[in-house]
Amino acid sequence: MKAFAEYQSRALVIGRHIGHELDKSSHVEELETEVSSLKVEKENLMSEVSNLRSQLSQALNDMKSWKNRCLETKEKGKKTLEEIAASKCVVEELKITNAELDKELWELRESVIEEHELGFKKALWQVALLFSVPANDQRFDVGKDVYQKSLVRLEDIPPCPEHAEDTPSREDHEGVDADGAEGRD
Repeated sequence: MKAFAEYQSRALVIGRHIGHELDKSSHVEELETEVSSLKVEKENLMSEVSNLRSQLSQALNDMKSWKNRCLETKEKGKKTLEEIAASKCVVEELKITNAELDKELWELRESVIEEHELGFKKALWQVALLFSVPANDQRFDVGKDVYQKSLVRLEDIPPCPEHAEDTPSREDHEGVDADGAEGRD
């Protein structure tokens, strides 16, 4: 009986080991399925990481290009501001030059008017000398002109070109000098 008890106890131990091994094998299968599912999940995560890395790389490239564009735009803005400042200086110089030219033009107009008045006075003095007509004669009026063979105020003369033939031309009076000799022809 001792031997039977020993066989029985060994059988129990072996049965336990076999049961344990069977449990272990089912547990190994579970672990293998879990490992395979984890491998699939790992592959999915690796592809997702790869996708995120490519997106990060693209975002970094975009950031660099936008940074470059911003720097280029900033440089263009500086150049534009410099051009605007230069243009303002040129405009100010042109305004000064324009003011100087306006002043010179005004002075030239004044001198032309003075020369014209002096020439008119010279003509009156010559008429007074050559034709014995007093220069302060009341018949001389610069506010009048010859229109249809009579003296008419300038305001009363119509501005129509058809009446231009009625007024004496320069050619009518240029031909003869005071002494009767032919003039400027």
